[in-house]
Amino acid sequence: MLTGITPFKDSNSTLAGSPATTIQYLEKARKVQNSSFSVAQLNYLYQHLYDPKRGIAPLQGNVDLLMKSLQAGLKKIADDTVVMPDPFGDILRQKLATVLPVVC
Repeated sequence: MLTGITPFKDSNSTLAGSPATTIQYLEKARKVQNSSFSVAQLNYLYQHLYDPKRGIAPLQGNVDLLMKSLQAGLKKIADDTVVMPDPFGDILRQKLATVLPVVC
């Protein structure tokens, strides 16, 4: 149930099979059809269902490489933003100089 709408069955029996529910379902179904995703891709993204032979899911090696890259990038950010004593503002001036134009 990709859309969250079941047009023929609803917990509220008044809405089950109603024209409004059906129209709402059809509008969402059209959005899915007009997307650039295939059914196989949507099944993988929303339900983690896939055929390993079809190449929908990323290779584990690629996932591992992405995770290592993210981890290294986050570590660099953490290392670069460690709070350091700067009583005279020298470090602040140095960091600001890398992003702000020099004013004479």
